[in-house]
Amino acid sequence: MTEPTSLLSPLQKERGCSRDLLWRCDIAEQTVEEALSLLREHTRPHNLGPSLGVDLFEVEGEHTLVLVPRTGRIQIRLHGLTPHSARAAAAERIADWLSDLLGRYH
Repeated sequence: MTEPTSLLSPLQKERGCSRDLLWRCDIAEQTVEEALSLLREHTRPHNLGPSLGVDLFEVEGEHTLVLVPRTGRIQIRLHGLTPHSARAAAAERIADWLSDLLGRYH
C-alpha cells in the first residue's frame, strides 16, 4: 500500500466494500485546491451538472477518482470489470500516480 507522505494518507479499502472496488485515502487540507487544479489539468473531469459537493475525474480510461474538497477525502472507484485479482494493484497504482502528481507540483 501507499506509504504515508505529508500529502497523501495510506490507501485503505472502503469499509463495507466486499468486492474490493472502492478504496480511499485523504490529502492534506492545504493541498485540496492544488489537487483540484492538477486533476482538472491531467485527467478528464466528469461533468455532473450542478455541484454535488464532490469532484469526479476519470483515470486510466475506466476508473473514477472522487475528491471531496470540503474534507480532502479521495475515493478510488474501480471499474466493475477489473479482474478481482488485479483490483488492489489497480487502486495502488492510481494512488501512487496521484501521490507522484501532487509531489511533482508541491
